[in-house]
Amino acid sequence: MGHWLTAGKIYLFFTKGCPDTLLVENGNKSAEGPYHHGEEIVIACHDGYKLEGDSPIQCIDGQFSKPVPSCVQVTGGLFILFWIFCTHLNSSL
Repeated sequence: MGHWLTAGKIYLFFTKGCPDTLLVENGNKSAEGPYHHGEEIVIACHDGYKLEGDSPIQCIDGQFSKPVPSCVQVTGGLFILFWIFCTHLNSSL
């Protein structure tokens, strides 16, 4: 957690922020670091990618509250068929 600092009769409580080491490939984060204690960061993936893990995450005294989620490519027949359909539709216009 944080720590107390006393200066005469003044008491200050310091907390650690999180460094800007948050890298999200194939996605975006709602804020740029460095992150302040208590700040919440939302992770969203680009089209064609899905989120693996939990979002949002929070900076708690120098560490993120959960493992940083990742964006993985969507695979499967429905996505590929949709992409082919859209590509064919655009070329016929």
